[in-house]
Amino acid sequence: MHWQATALISLITVLSVAGQIIPYQNIIRCRACNNAVTLDDCSTLTVCDNRTEMCYMEEIITASFTILYRGGCRARQHCNPSTQSIGRRNSLELTSCSECCSLNNDCNHRLCGIRSSLVNVSQCYHCDSSAAGSTQSDVMNPEDCVTLTTCDANEVCQAETHYRPGLSLTFRYGCQNINMCKLLMKRAFEHLQECDGREGTEGCQFQSTCYACCADGGCNYSDCSSLQKRLYQLYKNQLFSLDTLSTRSSG
Repeated sequence: MHWQATALISLITVLSVAGQIIPYQNIIRCRACNNAVTLDDCSTLTVCDNRTEMCYMEEIITASFTILYRGGCRARQHCNPSTQSIGRRNSLELTSCSECCSLNNDCNHRLCGIRSSLVNVSQCYHCDSSAAGSTQSDVMNPEDCVTLTTCDANEVCQAETHYRPGLSLTFRYGCQNINMCKLLMKRAFEHLQECDGREGTEGCQFQSTCYACCADGGCNYSDCSSLQKRLYQLYKNQLFSLDTLSTRSSG
């Protein structure tokens, strides 16, 4: 009888939240919050319909240059990159990152750089088949990298793409020397500045080689290109430093 009562409660919850019956196999639970500062302020899971919705997370820069996060369920058509307004500011705020996912429950809890206090400031995601001691190899999807490592004092977090002709593009995560990272990020930002408004034109097309670095705990979660663009938006708003590779709000 206990399992029957649990199943009934679960069904009622779906009906009360979604207003319609969602088959169990189509339920996805997404982290939901409004104007959260960290993941600790975004602790509620809401029920979404995976047939028509995805989990999302947005990073918002307010008029007072504070970084906030909003997440929950979003219609799939609104998760198309062509419908998003990343980098555009209205009179009150700018959206510096908007990402969606639907592979598993709570998949949006690491999108757009939202961080948890449970991740140490010296820890980075670590999935690298070429690194000794890495318990996870390169991944084809950033969500599959769940291993953390503690970096040395002169290192920061890095994400990169790894391309082998004829094979799928994969992502590597780990630690990198901070001086090397400063040079990599300076060049990356110069390229993004040159291509601002010229995406898809000659010289500003998809690149198979990508490096992105940051110095905040667990900040290297994302695909490399998205991480570069998010940090560039913060840099343009003086919220990311090329000297420390940290966001201003991280203290």
